[in-house]
Amino acid sequence: MRSIVLDLETTGLRDDEGHRITEIGMVGIVNDQPSANRYQSYFNPGRPVPTFITELTGLTDKFLADKPHFSEKARAIREFIGDSPVIITCRTKDGYTLDIAFLNAAFKRAGVSEVPEKQWINVRRWGEVLFGHDQASLDKMLDRYKVDRTKRIENGHGALLDASLLAELYPQLLRDYKNHMQRQRQKKTGPKF
Repeated sequence: MRSIVLDLETTGLRDDEGHRITEIGMVGIVNDQPSANRYQSYFNPGRPVPTFITELTGLTDKFLADKPHFSEKARAIREFIGDSPVIITCRTKDGYTLDIAFLNAAFKRAGVSEVPEKQWINVRRWGEVLFGHDQASLDKMLDRYKVDRTKRIENGHGALLDASLLAELYPQLLRDYKNHMQRQRQKKTGPKF
C-alpha cells in the first residue's frame, strides 16, 4: 500500500489572509516504509516573503522570483498524490489545519480537485495521544525516536527535508500508535477467560 508524506512551506499561517505556498515536499511510503519516490517544487507566491519566514526557511523573494506559480504544477502534484493517504504532522486549531487548508485552497484556485478529508492522516494527533500536546511537535518526536535532525537545525525548515524526516519517523510512530490503540481496546473489552 502506498501513502504520501507531505509538508509545505508558506508565506504565513493562513491562506484566507492571502498567504501562499512557497514549497511542497512529498515522500512516498510503501508498506509503511519510506521509498525513493519523491516530489519537490518551489513556488513564486506572488507576494513578499516575510522576514521571519525567510529566517525560518531560508527562502527569499529573489530565490522564488523565477519559480513557477502553484497553479502551473497543481495537476502534477494532484496526480502524484492520487488517492493515496496523505500523512502530515500539523497542529489543528479551531478546526484549521495549515497543510490541509493551504493545499486544498491552492488546488481549488487552480481548478484541480481537492484532497478529500478521508485521505488525510495527521500524525500530530497520534503524538498528542502518546506523549501529550507539548511533546508532539516534529522536533520533539524526532528526538524521542532518535531520528537525526541536524540538517533541520543547521538549514532551517524545508518541505522536502521535513517530509523526509517524518517519513523516517513514521514507521516507529505507527507501530507505537497501533500498540497503544490495541491496549486501549483490550482495556475496554476486559480480559478473556
